[in-house]
Amino acid sequence: MIDFHVHQPAANAYDGEAYLGTMDALGIDVSVVFTYDGLLRPSAAANDSLATWVVSKTSDPLVFLAGINLLYLLMGCLIDTVPIILVFVPLIMPTVHKLGIDPIHFGVITVFNLLIGLVTPPYGLTMFLLCRLGNIGMLEFLRYIWPFYIVMVVSLVAITAFPQISLWLPNVMMAPSH
Repeated sequence: MIDFHVHQPAANAYDGEAYLGTMDALGIDVSVVFTYDGLLRPSAAANDSLATWVVSKTSDPLVFLAGINLLYLLMGCLIDTVPIILVFVPLIMPTVHKLGIDPIHFGVITVFNLLIGLVTPPYGLTMFLLCRLGNIGMLEFLRYIWPFYIVMVVSLVAITAFPQISLWLPNVMMAPSH
């Protein structure tokens, strides 16, 4: 199991490397336990059952992706990105395949959602790092970042609704040459 301990106490709960290191280590510890010690190691049958259940509720990929966006945005605010990728992406991939969603498109959506989570309280590690580097408090950071949140969410909606945005470059790079 990966483990990381910091023996310096931080000045308060939202300041210092001790908080960041402890929160990051907790996320990695939880993901490693869940994925490798069998506490939450879904079988192929469980993944297929989840996919069948989701497809029975909706066969529209956009509805599924909208739900995934909301789930990822919520989880990104509360959990580190590594545990989300290690635990939830393998659970969701069979559903992605059953709905005919391009895995590259889904990967871009996943990463973009988690990027937003990195600058969102209460867990956003990038937010804490920027606050420390800029020597500003979290409330002051939020006062300046909200226009960027709007742009990020609008971009996420565009990427989700129009897969060509995220698939154009991979399709160009992977096209057979003449």
